[in-house]
Amino acid sequence: MAKQAFSITANELAALGRENIPDELLSARHLIYSSPATLAFNSPGAEGFGVKRAGLTVPGSVMLVISPGCCGRNTTLLTERREYDGRFFFLLMDETDIVTGRHLKKIPKAVQEVVAACETPPSVVMLCITCVDALLGTDMDRVCRKAQEAAGLPVLPCYMYALTREGRTPPMVAVRKTLYALLEKRKKRGTSMNLLGSFTPYQDDCELYEILRGLGLKNIREISRCETFDEYLQMSEANFNLVLNPESRLAAQDMEKRLSIPWIELARVYQMDKIHRQYELLGTTLGIPIDDFPYLAEANAAIERLHARHGGKRICVGEWLNADAFELSLALLRYGFRRRKGQRRRKRGEFRVYPAHRGALPRNAHLLQPFADHAPLWYLSKCHRPHTWQGRGLLPPRRAKCPLERGGAALRISGVGAFVRRNRKEAAMKGLIKYLAPFAPDQSGATGVLYGLGGLLVVCDAGGCTGNICGFDEPRWFLRQNSLAVSDSSTEEISATARGSAYIENTGNSTDASPGIILSAGLRDMDAILGRDEQLIAKLQLAVKQLGSPFAALIGTPVPAVIGTDYAALRRMAEKRCGLPVLGLPCTGTGLYDEGEEIAYLSLFKRFLESRTEKASPSFASAHKASVAQPEIVPGRLGILGATPLNLSTATPSERLRKALGTNDLLCYGASGGLAAIALAPTVEKNLVVAPSGLAAAKYLQKRFGTPYEVACPLLPEDFAEKAASLAGKRVLILHQQVLANEARKVLATLGCTDVTVATFFRLEKELSNAGDLHLTEEGDLADLLANGGFEAVIGDRYLSRCCRTFAGEWIHLPHFAVSGECADI
Repeated sequence: MAKQAFSITANELAALGRENIPDELLSARHLIYSSPATLAFNSPGAEGFGVKRAGLTVPGSVMLVISPGCCGRNTTLLTERREYDGRFFFLLMDETDIVTGRHLKKIPKAVQEVVAACETPPSVVMLCITCVDALLGTDMDRVCRKAQEAAGLPVLPCYMYALTREGRTPPMVAVRKTLYALLEKRKKRGTSMNLLGSFTPYQDDCELYEILRGLGLKNIREISRCETFDEYLQMSEANFNLVLNPESRLAAQDMEKRLSIPWIELARVYQMDKIHRQYELLGTTLGIPIDDFPYLAEANAAIERLHARHGGKRICVGEWLNADAFELSLALLRYGFRRRKGQRRRKRGEFRVYPAHRGALPRNAHLLQPFADHAPLWYLSKCHRPHTWQGRGLLPPRRAKCPLERGGAALRISGVGAFVRRNRKEAAMKGLIKYLAPFAPDQSGATGVLYGLGGLLVVCDAGGCTGNICGFDEPRWFLRQNSLAVSDSSTEEISATARGSAYIENTGNSTDASPGIILSAGLRDMDAILGRDEQLIAKLQLAVKQLGSPFAALIGTPVPAVIGTDYAALRRMAEKRCGLPVLGLPCTGTGLYDEGEEIAYLSLFKRFLESRTEKASPSFASAHKASVAQPEIVPGRLGILGATPLNLSTATPSERLRKALGTNDLLCYGASGGLAAIALAPTVEKNLVVAPSGLAAAKYLQKRFGTPYEVACPLLPEDFAEKAASLAGKRVLILHQQVLANEARKVLATLGCTDVTVATFFRLEKELSNAGDLHLTEEGDLADLLANGGFEAVIGDRYLSRCCRTFAGEWIHLPHFAVSGECADI
């Protein structure tokens, strides 16, 4: 049965007082649920803003992200946007860097290489650092000074510290201060002022501009409207700053101290009397009366129109809406959006508060379109259509498929020769990425294997790694239609005498038969510093009690790697306290996705196919008894290893494999069937390994149960042979995960193309390789290979062409989700 979302009325919340806020509203008290149905909307211009995008608001700036690969993964999307093209660079940290801080010595040279790689020298290099350096206590001011001396231009720090987002100076507050750090004292101009608050311009027809110009202010500057670095520097001439977002107060205080620019703050409110009163106070402060009555009349008329259209509908306000959720809720109640026809009049304090981090709001809610940061309430008059996403209920469209850029320009995927950067004069620094973005990391791979098993997947992070997984690396997360519905594989009864056919037919048609719940541990700085394992276990206990699950998994990230977390001990503690099987997966965020997948597969089979099954769900115990106690092989039954979206670039791997193989008697481990499919593993006639990440598990099952395995992947695109027909007689390079690449090589052989080399950035198993196959570690390896290898054609994800600008041969696109985030189903 679906769980009920927690809620509390405003009156009840006020009566409890600040010291008695319910635990459900305090993220530090429980695991944080990443829900694809949360009401979390931003204005189109502000979508996805975080420290990385915010740090590039300074005109002409570039950014060097210094982190494990996992922290920069979702930047793949940004690198394909025109306004960020060629502005992101990455210095990847390995496990030694995490433990010793060795990477700090590399930064000055890395900054030099970044500057040299830019066709036009940047105005400033932003150094973006993550939770790892927060825990290491890195002195970034000192690092920036050394890098500045080496590069000969300004270098500033951006702190992407998810661990401190609830502290005194959270990341989005700190980055706003950094943005104005290059301004130097200038003569003040009485007709100039600055707007501080947003990373995108306010709407052109916002009345604030007209009012300010009416006061004689000719130069109203915003950092987001500065097209050149000189325009940005002119912000020092402001007579005063107008703060429109409380997160900009620290920046305003710093500018007052350094540049002697005073500041005034306007609160974000939506009630007409309060807006009018703020303008009165602003006029009094400036010594010039402000007449806002024409705008007030227009706003009231717009509210009436909105009320006439939507007055009888239930309204939910998302906490991430580009607005103050409580102020907007109060304003809507005051404007009469209180009740449905026939309902009693609702008192002002009776609107309900739902914690969005714990699940979706009611599905019958009427949703408002987003609107500008401090635009007056009459912009609500433009919200005449329900905010629904075509075909997916509350779910936003897959962002990598967004067809438009800001300003209407088409989304561009760079092809061969798209970049015009300086030729490399020397070998690039190891770990420095100039043209690509990091590939999917190990924790994403581990989560991908476990996602279809119905467990509680706890990512031991501060929130950022979970955001990367849910927001970029797990396409099935976007396909979920009801994030509150918890499927427990214990509800599936499997007869001990059944040979699996009925079970496969009943559960096999669903590609996500028992989706897992992805939770963030919500770690904060003191949790990591003090190693509060007991607190994490208590949070897991609460989640198990509230949500129920056949098992749980604790998935590592860079934060526990820094403090040396003992996952074996953590797993034993969790099993003892929670009363269910627990997996401990020591991912670090520095490895690639296939490493995490291998760890997850082996942990699954070793944990659930050994003797320790006393705490498993009833359905698992039943299937396990039939398959292990009396392991009778079922003719024709096939097990699949490696079938994850990251390997196969599809959100429906089991469905596509059933179609390709022509059978329903298929155990697609992790992709469908829940834990019961794991329990039935000893009954399969053969395992099919479709990616190198499943090979170690196949060998384990062969050793444990004698199950033979075959390595093949029958999921090439249907038109692949047609596209590759022109390659006969040419020298071809295939770039993908090794098994799929080998499958493509077999097809090419039938077309008369025999000079084929497989290269991969991921696992290259010797037993699956031909002579001449290559393992690539740096993007420069691929560029050199295509420049000097004599290849006439490439088959691989077109995103990789970004670092091969001199290659003039043919490029056949073969998507690899772990590289570009491109998925056939989304």
